Amino acid sequence: MTLAKGSVAVTAGGSVTPTLLKPGQQVWFSASGAHAPVSVNVADEMAWCEGRYVFYRARLADVVREVERYRPGRILIPASALANQTVTGSFSLVDSEAALASLQASVGFQMHKVTERLVILSLHKNNIFYNVL
Repeated sequence: MTLAKGSVAVTAGGSVTPTLLKPGQQVWFSASGAHAPVSVNVADEMAWCEGRYVFYRARLADVVREVERYRPGRILIPASALANQTVTGSFSLVDSEAALASLQASVGFQMHKVTERLVILSLHKNNIFYNVL
C-alpha cells in the first residue's frame, strides 16, 4: 500500500497498534502483520495509473511478472542467473510485446515463443543458448 496524499492508519491481522502512513510512504503486509513504512517515489509508484510501469534495480523475474499481468499466457525464466539480474527502466503497460522487446534489448536474453501463450526467456553465450528446464 502506497500513500500519495493525506495520512492513514493501517492495522493487519490481530494487531492493536496501527501503523501510520504519511504521503510518500509504502507499507507491505505479510502473515506476521504490517511491515515498517518505507519512503518511496510516489510518481514511480503511481505511474500505473497513467499506463506505465517504472522500476529501479528490480529483479528481472519481478518485472516480467508485472508484464505477464498485461498479456495472455505465461513467461518463464528457468535460469535463476537470468531471473535475478537487476534492471532499471519503464515501459507502457499497453503493449506487453514492446515491453518484452525493451527488456530483451537492455538485458540481452533470448526469447523462445513456444506457443501463442508460452514464452521462455533464456541466457545465451556466443550464440549457444542455455535453457534449464
